[in-house]
Amino acid sequence: MRVRYLGLSLVSVVAVAGINLPIVQRALADIGPIPQMAQQLPNDPPGDESSSSPSNLPTLVRNSLRSHIAQNTGVPYSSVQVVSATAEIWTDSCLGLGGPAESCLAARYPGWRVELTDGNRTWIYRSDRTGNILRRESPQNEASGLPPETAQRIVDTVANDRGLLPSQVEIIAAESRTWDGCLGIYPEANTICTQIAISGWRVIVATPDQVQVYHTNQDGSNSRLNPLLTQVGDASIAPRFLTGPLPTTYEAPPQSVLTIITSGGIAGRIYKTVLYSDRSIVGFDIIGNQINTPADLGRLSSQDYNTFLRLLETQQLRTFNGLHYPPPEGAADDITVTLISGTNQVIQYSDIAVNQLPSNLQRIHQGWFELIN
Repeated sequence: MRVRYLGLSLVSVVAVAGINLPIVQRALADIGPIPQMAQQLPNDPPGDESSSSPSNLPTLVRNSLRSHIAQNTGVPYSSVQVVSATAEIWTDSCLGLGGPAESCLAARYPGWRVELTDGNRTWIYRSDRTGNILRRESPQNEASGLPPETAQRIVDTVANDRGLLPSQVEIIAAESRTWDGCLGIYPEANTICTQIAISGWRVIVATPDQVQVYHTNQDGSNSRLNPLLTQVGDASIAPRFLTGPLPTTYEAPPQSVLTIITSGGIAGRIYKTVLYSDRSIVGFDIIGNQINTPADLGRLSSQDYNTFLRLLETQQLRTFNGLHYPPPEGAADDITVTLISGTNQVIQYSDIAVNQLPSNLQRIHQGWFELIN
């Protein structure tokens, strides 16, 4: 319990209470100054005020949350920062997040609702006022409509596959998909799958040392790891799902095999390179909403053209459709590479993140730029 000082010294209090004052004074002289306990405890949440300033969060709670996330996700402690913190009064000892089989003590628990990020992922936690009780708000709230039961099945599957605790598995994002009979996972590039429509999900999952992508059916009872999309060793570069249409100037023209758009960098230049089915390569400068006069960049030999097509097939470019790999936190002046296979398969990544992409995508990137150089 916090000690609050109301302008009365301890000597004044004992005098009012009728306690033998000389005895108390001698005892106080023996033990020295009384420590200011109230200054050592973290600040109480400011009542029912709604303030989201991170500076209001007590250091003890802040450090407890950052340590918890670092230990359970593998993200460096220094990378975890508080975005916002709001004082709350929770209604039970489970901070309002108890499970159906969990007993929670009904009482008023002053605490905090805190949003944190490493620049790539976001976590929302609830805590008591000292950071001793921490509860994460359900990850499926951040996963684009993924049902709670499905999310839990996926977490349990990943934890079992990797020999981890469920608390070490984090669903970063999910999108609804319609799969074929192989759930969109092909052991070999030329795998033939039954053409049936299976409603399901594509889910990005992070563990302490990997980022993985799972394909599942609708309820998560059948979950398969997509091994081509696994990133090992640097789980901080997690892919995101692309949303919304591309600018019209980015769209792949008819008869194109592969379109590459590079944008950003110090100059902010946007350049579009197209490989056509007749083996010709054409370049375009994009300025604003206009595409400049095309530049003829030459024609591939039949051998080089066929070799590159085999590369796209064997490295299963279609598997990466709809993914965006952002730059590392703090990166500046990076170049975004937008890769369009045919006219409808789109992949984006930062040039700074190339060495941290899945190996198949790295090979495609390297093969393309060797080809045009």
